[in-house]
Amino acid sequence: MSIQGHFDTADSNGVAGWARNAALPDEKLAVEVLLDGEVRGEGIAHHYRADLETNGVGHGKYAFYVDYENGPIYGSGESEIEVRIKGTEVTLDGGPKTIERSRYKYVAIDIVDNCNLRCPFCLYDYANTKTTHRMNEGVFRKILKLIPHVPRGEFWLSCLHEPSMHPQFLDFLELVPEEFRKKVFFTSNFARKQKDEYFHRLADTNIQHINISVDSVNPELYPILRKGSKLDVLFANLEKLYDACSKNPRSPNIRFITMVFKSNFDEIPEIVKMCSERFGASEHELRYPYKLPHITDEFRENHFLENHRWGEVEKIAAELNYPVFFDPPTSDYSDRVYTPIEYYMDRDPYNPVIEPQKPGSPFGIRFSANGDGRIEDFEEHFHFNVNMLEDPHSLLSVI
Repeated sequence: MSIQGHFDTADSNGVAGWARNAALPDEKLAVEVLLDGEVRGEGIAHHYRADLETNGVGHGKYAFYVDYENGPIYGSGESEIEVRIKGTEVTLDGGPKTIERSRYKYVAIDIVDNCNLRCPFCLYDYANTKTTHRMNEGVFRKILKLIPHVPRGEFWLSCLHEPSMHPQFLDFLELVPEEFRKKVFFTSNFARKQKDEYFHRLADTNIQHINISVDSVNPELYPILRKGSKLDVLFANLEKLYDACSKNPRSPNIRFITMVFKSNFDEIPEIVKMCSERFGASEHELRYPYKLPHITDEFRENHFLENHRWGEVEKIAAELNYPVFFDPPTSDYSDRVYTPIEYYMDRDPYNPVIEPQKPGSPFGIRFSANGDGRIEDFEEHFHFNVNMLEDPHSLLSVI
């Protein structure tokens, strides 16, 4: 076996590189990833890379991208990674590589505390929201200090609210260092009219993906589900985004989310097909709404899908010939009323008392527009404001 190849990159999610058998150039080599000497994943080196073919490496179909089994590597400290040809002792040039384990499951940031729409099923109750507070650049730069310590795709530049309402939203995206941009995504309703420059700048960000909400193609139903919106504005924005992204190799993946109701149930296949074929969806997620106290009985009666029908949604997702993801609700879904998100966001801050965790256990962090930080599952125990800290990681890394 005459092995050629290279171990190019590694992070806390996985590895990438290329490998081939020069004596049998059509053979698809299997590679395995060694994490601190133990196998933690494997894959096939068969993806096409134009640079390989350009540089005379056969037909170029020798690249591999392997994520670790059981998800990202969490904990404190570093790990050593190597890639070898499966069934041999041959390791690829470029290794071993040392990576830092991810300390946080995610960092979720709301750079505003408002939304341009008033969707009747929203997680957040905007009834008493009269003004919009915006995160300032200094706060954002401090939170950015955490980005080296999260896995790929887990730096959320929106969580509850609409990030495009912030006049510096694109500036914030562009403040993210290039080497960390694949850790970033955001969610938007894309219901606000934007200038053409907005879409070209988005396409050039090189972030991992954009989540876009599309719940109906019916011009009468859409503004009921997405109160305050117009379907023609959404479609115009999606056309411009798709056009800008299709011309830019740095563009993010476009990922769509559709909330499933009985009122839009029959539209689901059409929505998924449209988003994939017309707007280049990399993935389409179907979601169920949460039952919250502020959602009216009338809306639930007219729109919430009966619990026994979620099996039909699973079947639709499985049969559609597109990349569709659906995580069905739990068996107690029809009886469970969820706690309003405001309950967690309005607790008294700055109480640095936290229950013990298993050493190295990862946790998620949420930041509001004023810099208040709250640790997932410990909202009652640990709050802080990033403005009080020179480097938030210096505090959080010892929890």
